[in-house]
Amino acid sequence: MGGMKKPEAQLNASLEDFFNIKVVALSNFEDKPEQFENEVAGLRERIISISTSGEGAAGSTPASGFADYAKKIWDKIKEDKDLDLPHYRIMVAEIRCNKIAEEKYQNFYENRSWLQIEKDAISGAVQGFGAKVSPIIAINLSEYDEEAQHYDETKRDASRKQLIENIMKVVKPTYLSVVEHMRHAIRAKFEEAAVDELKKNGVLVAMKTHKYIIEFKNQLKDAAVKQANWNQDTEQLAQLESEIARTVEGIRATNELLEQQKKDKREFWLNSASIGANVLNTAASVASVIMVAGHA
Repeated sequence: MGGMKKPEAQLNASLEDFFNIKVVALSNFEDKPEQFENEVAGLRERIISISTSGEGAAGSTPASGFADYAKKIWDKIKEDKDLDLPHYRIMVAEIRCNKIAEEKYQNFYENRSWLQIEKDAISGAVQGFGAKVSPIIAINLSEYDEEAQHYDETKRDASRKQLIENIMKVVKPTYLSVVEHMRHAIRAKFEEAAVDELKKNGVLVAMKTHKYIIEFKNQLKDAAVKQANWNQDTEQLAQLESEIARTVEGIRATNELLEQQKKDKREFWLNSASIGANVLNTAASVASVIMVAGHA
């Protein structure tokens, strides 16, 4: 704006060539309220008189035609490439869209339904987590889109993206807590089935882990947030598979230890029985010798 050049025809023009500049002094309202009111009334009449009579600079526009005159001036301003008006439009769009986004973030953060979901997730898995959270986010995004629709598209989209990121920073820890509860529940379910298998067959054969993985996949779909751009499924599934593998190893190790203890106990009693029998046999032999010696 500061570097804009004057048109050739107005190089030597002054401000007074386009505007009538007059300075009017008014009495102090607090010291002389009546005089101030009279002077204001006179000034008002003066302005109305100038507007209606066309008095002033050549080509002055009367009040009745000011609206059309102002519109023509504004059209000229918008058509002037040197004024760089889009810069200000973008600046206003950025400020306003950021403000709208902040309002919608606060609306989500303070939403009662969300606060209850967040509370429930602390103590356990929330059934239908994704189906409950996604609509709350969608409402705030829809309201943002409606209020920001008339602003610059680039700034509007940038603020919307930031709004989603800010909301996800709140949602993700709760989502991970829900998923962790679900994963622990699946692992406990598998462990119970493995122990039952061991009790039933006396040995832990190859357990079918596939159905537990499928069940967890379905639960991950149930917890998925529509607007989220994170992909936790692969990592969570790999973690469950690792936990199941460690569970199997732990059960087998414990079972082998118990079996070894049983074997050692059997061997102990067998050895004890053998020693007892030898002692009895020896005692019998000694008794027999004593009896023979006595008869002699």
